[in-house]
Amino acid sequence: MKERKVEIGLEGVEAKVIYHRLKGFEVKTLLLSFDRPRRVLSTMEGFKEVRFVGNHYDPPELWEYLHEHFEEHRNWLPQALGLPPEESAFLFTGADMDNLGVGEEGFEELKVCCFATAGVKSNAMRAGVDKAGSQSVGTINLILLASAALTDGAMARAVITATEAKTSILQDLDIRSSYSPQLQATGTGTDNLIIVPGSGPLLTYTGGHSKIGELLGVAVRRAVAEALAKQEGISGIRRKPLDRGYVQVYTGNGKGKTTAALGLALRAAGHGLRTYIGQFMKGQHYGELEAVKLAKPYITIEQYGQPGWVHVHKPPKEEDIRLAQEGLRRAREAMLSGEYDIIVLDEITTAHYFDLISLEDMLELIRSKPENVELVFTGRYAPQELIEIADLVTEMREVKHYYQKGISARDGIER
Repeated sequence: MKERKVEIGLEGVEAKVIYHRLKGFEVKTLLLSFDRPRRVLSTMEGFKEVRFVGNHYDPPELWEYLHEHFEEHRNWLPQALGLPPEESAFLFTGADMDNLGVGEEGFEELKVCCFATAGVKSNAMRAGVDKAGSQSVGTINLILLASAALTDGAMARAVITATEAKTSILQDLDIRSSYSPQLQATGTGTDNLIIVPGSGPLLTYTGGHSKIGELLGVAVRRAVAEALAKQEGISGIRRKPLDRGYVQVYTGNGKGKTTAALGLALRAAGHGLRTYIGQFMKGQHYGELEAVKLAKPYITIEQYGQPGWVHVHKPPKEEDIRLAQEGLRRAREAMLSGEYDIIVLDEITTAHYFDLISLEDMLELIRSKPENVELVFTGRYAPQELIEIADLVTEMREVKHYYQKGISARDGIER
């Protein structure tokens, strides 16, 4: 087994990530070992006297198996690590342990530490609003350690403080419910935590008005934010949805239509808004495909075209039509998902000109657009019907172009 030590500023605690295998696949376990037995509170097992606590990651290839054999898996883990099951308490997750978030806080001799793993893409929910049902993959697991000794009541109250802190960072990051995307999520519905007290002065209260409650809250927020950034690419920019979305058209024979749409997406990302860009009739590699990796998760680009050109004087190929229709379906899906604030249909008017998409297809997108989603059409040959219904139309008109001097398309400028 390979091990990676995790530094922690609490005495009597050793932390490491262990890399081992199950059924041929690599699994990863965060293991915390204590110099003496500690009475902990786990939301999976209740109060328990242990010398080891941990958080275990299984990759997607094992999820179906674990769904049917979870209890067997729970029994397997401590044995695989050579630990007494009765002295161990574990949490389980599908979030990679290499994406672990750690938050440490202190005041004078009082110290707290939080280890977090977090996945919210498919299972985030709003408690008290979303209905019970089948669970998807995604959870937030917390292990909270304190230097102070805690009464049972203080440990139980720490669960509330940690939950409030977790929910507050989800709200600040505008994490949306997977089931009600118009609403902010409060957790994932499968979240768990373990509270581990120390041997310092005995504390009986861990609410937000206490110093330890303050430290616990800050540590949880910091750890969850780091875990989400690593696992999901979610940063600390707060998203404020648009009050109202409009319809824009960038057309004309001049350079800059796609460039303008990309600039809009970049500006929106600075405000935490998310943009979906569907590129029609494009299958070539453009610089923006690499650039959006740096803007994850705020800008998503998908291409629906072949690497070659569509011939203007010949009937369109079936594959070109199929790709364009698939792009239309995917764009509509993204528009109605609640995940995106801006939908860019890049070169869609050109696709219409080449008979890959009908005018009715474009008008139907506008009719079904949610009130708070901005819809942007780009490409030459925008039909008059689209121009008339749009709220903003900009025509890029070619006055002079260095193509006329034989200068080819340049990386970073035209592609």
